[in-house]
Amino acid sequence: MRLAPIMVVFSLSSSIYAQEAAPSATPPSAILYKCPPPGPCSSSVAFDVYGQWLYLQPNGSNLYYAAEAFPYDLSIADPPVSPNWQIFEIDPGFQSGFEVGIKCLMLNNDIGIELNWESLHGSDTNSMNVTPLSYGTGNMVGPIYDIGPNSSSYKSAKGKGVFKFDEVNLLAGKSICFVKNLVLDLDLGVSFVSIEQKTTSTYSNV
Repeated sequence: MRLAPIMVVFSLSSSIYAQEAAPSATPPSAILYKCPPPGPCSSSVAFDVYGQWLYLQPNGSNLYYAAEAFPYDLSIADPPVSPNWQIFEIDPGFQSGFEVGIKCLMLNNDIGIELNWESLHGSDTNSMNVTPLSYGTGNMVGPIYDIGPNSSSYKSAKGKGVFKFDEVNLLAGKSICFVKNLVLDLDLGVSFVSIEQKTTSTYSNV
């Protein structure tokens, strides 16, 4: 099974607040200059590059890879009762991921732009074998959607899950001082998300 949706999300937010009144008669500076004010060597454009390591656990509700069937037991009831089933699923562990980004601040214009990318790619496997002592009783394993008296009988199963998650965010903000001591912050963002989950199962009598 493979799931690979791609989502695009737009967001727009704003906030408005009053600046603290200046103690002197000097007009208040732009919001990005409040603390500390720019020195004589400061540039009108500043960049910030960052990155971090992530340790995350992917998961899902459809990671089943096999079902083991226990046959009818005529010693319990006649006609026989329904067989018992045991479902096996992949149990993913924690995987390594990362997030990197860059910020650009245009100080003279009170504008900030940020671009970041978060990624998690990983895989995990699980396997099972029918107990050898139960071979003679008819225990079998197979796909969860095709197991029963008329299905192929297997003694072992292996499942593998592959997980891929990527998200890219582009954010932009602007501070507008349109009234004395009153600042309006405008923020606009767009997100691109790709999610893929793939599950494969193999069966054998080895």
